[in-house]
Amino acid sequence: MLKPDNKPDDYRRAQHTIVKPTSEPGCAIRPQQVIDSFIEGGKSVPFRKATEISKARWLVAHKIEKQSLESAENIKEFLHVRRHTWGSLIESLRGEIAFDSSKRVLDIGCGPTSIFLALREGEKYVVDPNLEHLFQLHPFMRKVEEYRDVNFISSPVEEATFDRQFDLIFIINVLDHVGALKPVTVKIDELLAHSGTLVVIVDCYADRAVRGVMSFLDVDLPHPHHFVAEDITRMFSSYKLKKQDNNISDIFRDCTCRGKKREIEIYRVD
Repeated sequence: MLKPDNKPDDYRRAQHTIVKPTSEPGCAIRPQQVIDSFIEGGKSVPFRKATEISKARWLVAHKIEKQSLESAENIKEFLHVRRHTWGSLIESLRGEIAFDSSKRVLDIGCGPTSIFLALREGEKYVVDPNLEHLFQLHPFMRKVEEYRDVNFISSPVEEATFDRQFDLIFIINVLDHVGALKPVTVKIDELLAHSGTLVVIVDCYADRAVRGVMSFLDVDLPHPHHFVAEDITRMFSSYKLKKQDNNISDIFRDCTCRGKKREIEIYRVD
C-alpha cells in the first residue's frame, strides 16, 4: 500500500487512485466534497483560479478530441488495443474491488474505448460529450459485442442526470481534458454512492516545476490541465485514499498497435 506522498520517478506517468468517501456505511449524512485549494508552486491557491481555462482554449482541445475520432480504422484498432489494456487494469483491481452484477457502474469520458470492453459485471453506464458524434460517424460502434448492454449518454458529465447513484465510478484520462475541473469533481461527489468507490487514472508530472513550465507554455494542446500526483489527492481530499499506484502506466506500455509495440515516451527529471 503506497502512501499519498509517494511520487513517481518519471516526468509524466499515469496515476491510479482508488478513493472512497470518508463516512462509513450506515451514517445518515454523506460527506460534503471539499475542494477549496490546489497546489501551485509549493503553496495553496484558490481552486477556481488554479483550474479555470478560457472557453477558446477548451474549444481547441475539444476540436482535437473530435478529430481523433474520425478514422474508422484507428477506432477499430484502438478497440482491439484497449480490450487488452482494460483487461489488465480490471485484473489488477480485483483484489481491491468486488465486481459483481449488483453494482451500478459509471465510466466518465471514455471516448470509443470504455472500461466495459473488459468489465462485464454490473449495470453499466457511460457518459461522454462526444458519443453522439462517435456513433453517427461510425455505426459499427453500435455492434460492438461488449457494448450491447451498456447505457450510453452523450453529455458532459456535469450536465447529465441519473435516477440513482453509482457504486463504482471510473474516470480514466479525463481530468486533464475537461473545460473546468470543479463542476466535474462536484458532480462525481453527487453521483458516487455513500460507500462507493472512485477509480481515477490521470497523467501526472513528477516535478511541480516541469508541470508549471508545461502549463505556462501550453504546448500540449489536447490537455488544457496539468497535474502532479498531489494535485489529484488534494482534489479529492474529503475522500479516503485506499491505494495509490504510481506504476499503473505499465499496463499502457504493454500493448500492440498494428503489429508494433506502442511505446509511451517517459522522461526523467534528475
